[in-house]
Order: sequence, then structure tokens, then C-alpha cells
Amino acid sequence: MTTAIGQLQPRQVATVGGDVVALTYAPRTAGPAVVVRLADSTGMVSLVFQGRVDVPGIQPGVHLTAHGRVGTLAGMPVIFNPAYELSEEP
Repeated sequence: MTTAIGQLQPRQVATVGGDVVALTYAPRTAGPAVVVRLADSTGMVSLVFQGRVDVPGIQPGVHLTAHGRVGTLAGMPVIFNPAYELSEEP
């Protein structure tokens, strides 16, 4: 069962589902990281894959489900190093 992104609370463990709307890469000086912006109809969450320069299969438009502990970064919900699963359709 997934939690709507707009209902996420800090420090809870949650499973969210949505569409990848953006990918960004941290500067090399900050250490490798891929930041994935995942959105559903209720909001957006950042999925941060630390220590990675690429996450195979993740690209804009892909639907995925992610699981992990919710935090906040710059006022936005974030999940660091989530477990994830790609899916064909929402």
C-alpha cells in the first residue's frame, strides 16, 4: 500500500508511488549523488541516491514505487537511498 506524497510526515517509513519528473546530479565536489523528483497528484518528493552517479532504469516519465524513511531537505520531503521498483504503468 502506498502513501500519497502530500501526506508524508518526517521520520515515518513510507512507500510512495509516482512518476519521475526530473533527475539532477550533485556536483562532484559534494560527492556523487543522483536526485530523483517523484510526483503524484498530491505533491512531490525527492529520492536521493547517495554515492551513485547513475541509477539504471530511472529516467523522466518512468513510474516507480519507492520505500524508505522520510526526512525533509529545504522544506521538501526527501527519502535517502530508498528501495525502489520500476513499473510499466501507474
